Amino acid sequence: MQKFAVFDIDKNLYKDTLAHDFILGLIDGGAMPSDAESVDVYLKMRADGSDQTTIDTALVAALKEAQASGRLKFSDYTRIGQEVADTALMNGEFFEFN
Repeated sequence: MQKFAVFDIDKNLYKDTLAHDFILGLIDGGAMPSDAESVDVYLKMRADGSDQTTIDTALVAALKEAQASGRLKFSDYTRIGQEVADTALMNGEFFEFN
């Protein structure tokens, strides 16, 4: 199998933000410590409807804190990443080009 990476900066491939779906997947999957203060801040900002820049900044802070905790493993990234991509694909969240 050949590896392939896509960066969708302007949301022309995916209807939402995969980074946020990925972080939520890490939290829901138990790979990211949900009790971390930065994760709580991130989830609160999303729920409150904060502006996208603020939410993105909180996402990065939460990921950094989780990585610093030593609890995240490469296998978590690959497992959750595959699950998030599969779910998005099955739910028709990618735009189709003909």
